[in-house]
Amino acid sequence: KNPKVLNLNKGTSAKLELSGKMTETAKIISQNTNIVKVVNGYAYAEDYGEVKIIATNSLGNKAEMTIIVESDRNLINKIECEDIKLKLGEEKKLEYEVFPKNAYKRLTFKSSKENIVIVDETGKVTALNEGKAKIEIRSHNGISKIVEVEVTSE
Repeated sequence: KNPKVLNLNKGTSAKLELSGKMTETAKIISQNTNIVKVVNGYAYAEDYGEVKIIATNSLGNKAEMTIIVESDRNLINKIECEDIKLKLGEEKKLEYEVFPKNAYKRLTFKSSKENIVIVDETGKVTALNEGKAKIEIRSHNGISKIVEVEVTSE
């Protein structure tokens, strides 16, 4: 079973395994064949970028996934971000930097204590209650940075 996101290096390929209601007879297409070509159930990484792959079986059931084509040169190897202090009710977007600068920036953000702070998919932090929490910034290739957040009433 394939993950929803597959990372490939340019010039490599991967067999696309179908499961469940999807059978080997499903038609698999790439929404951008300049980035990924699909031939006989294999995805071929032609150029850098991100593309959606859609499989449709004879009953019309669909499954989709994303393939990101990258090289080691554009993988994040470091994330920098300062710890922050917020007042109750305040919102602030995390100011982070990734290295190398031209790295593919697919990041996720997660709060250790959502009763104190929440963080959205863009890195905007909202202070809900007084206390301390940690925000994890994680790249799609596994590099992460922990940011300490302190929320005070004044």
